[in-house]
Amino acid sequence: MYRVNTGLIRQYAQKYSEMNMTATVRIDRPNPATLDTNTGDVTAQVQKTIYEGKGRVSTVSGPVQYSLGEEPQYFSSGTVYIPLIDQDGNPTTPQVNDIVIVTSHPDVLMVNRAFRIMNVNASGQFVSTRELSVTGVQRWEAWTPTNNIPPEWYV
Repeated sequence: MYRVNTGLIRQYAQKYSEMNMTATVRIDRPNPATLDTNTGDVTAQVQKTIYEGKGRVSTVSGPVQYSLGEEPQYFSSGTVYIPLIDQDGNPTTPQVNDIVIVTSHPDVLMVNRAFRIMNVNASGQFVSTRELSVTGVQRWEAWTPTNNIPPEWYV
């Protein structure tokens, strides 16, 4: 009977997964939103960046249309993969509601896209990456500089 070296298999799986991470991402954890009583604006300030490095943004499905008020909103969903351990040797610790920002990607239209983490999946015998289920708002051709849409969302 053969003995299987599970430690070696896990290392191989992690190396293979990380070789396929062709994007770079930043994960920010926002503070709770605050209301400015003078202006009526609600803002959420970034509490801290919890990860910055290589990642993989998988197929984004959608868009799914929701009607919120008078304007239809288009949302997409997908998966982002990051290493289990960051470049400093610390475990990565994303949480639900953290924000993933794509800082570089082979597809230039993905750069500066932001996604909200909906779930941090954990399963499998040889877990090789952190798998993050994400959702984000889709671009729309009617967004222009005159209606206060961030430039990275322009078509």
